[in-house]
Amino acid sequence: MNDSDKVSRLKEFYDKAFFKTTGSILDIKSNTLYFIKSTKYLKYIKEDIPNIHIIVPKEVIPVDEIKDNISYYTADNVQYVFGEVHNYIHNSMTYYSLSNIRSSTFVHDTAVLNAEGIHLYHTPDGNKKQLKHISHTNIGANTTVGANTIIHRGVLEPTIIGDYVTIGSMVNIGHNCYIDDHSVITPGCVLSGRVRIGKNCWIGVNSSFKHGVRICNNVVIGQHSNVRHNITRPGIYAGEPLRKISEYTEGWNF
Repeated sequence: MNDSDKVSRLKEFYDKAFFKTTGSILDIKSNTLYFIKSTKYLKYIKEDIPNIHIIVPKEVIPVDEIKDNISYYTADNVQYVFGEVHNYIHNSMTYYSLSNIRSSTFVHDTAVLNAEGIHLYHTPDGNKKQLKHISHTNIGANTTVGANTIIHRGVLEPTIIGDYVTIGSMVNIGHNCYIDDHSVITPGCVLSGRVRIGKNCWIGVNSSFKHGVRICNNVVIGQHSNVRHNITRPGIYAGEPLRKISEYTEGWNF
């Protein structure tokens, strides 16, 4: 059975209510279809949750650990098989909950929340297709979102903005980003998907972040910076390529 046949089979399983939805392996729930790409994700699978369905590469399936509550489906291209079934289930979805936007938070009237970002998977014929984003955006207390800023909803888990965060105008925050408390994102910054910004960070004007980059707490990044690698130590960073130019000072501000 090739991957296209497996897509048809899983669609049929959904139609027969073998499972009800799709989800992220990081948040396991019953009656849900997931996928994993490598063995490092096996640790998230839970034995006490019923009716879990998981698409896995042939070399990953843990044959010696198969449990009654888990159904495994092998595939050559797990993202394609998952993506086709996921879109089949959710493409008609038009409403997305926007939770935890506290009354103390200000969002400018021109800001766009819950936009759908770009998350693509490859099909067997060499094309690319968009994976439907079905999650939302959580924004904490006493946070400000400036004019014409766009915050993309998460794919399977929410995009999260913490408490006392300041986001300037014309900022783009990609899907599944996480911005922790008391950080400042100044105007014109672009955060690709799954960027994580720690606490007490200050991101300079027009800086851009590569997909998946992580920034630790207490980091200042100079304007027009191109951040392509993780920053694991507090400090003030600037230049091209980005480098540490001085130590972080507690309570730093412009």
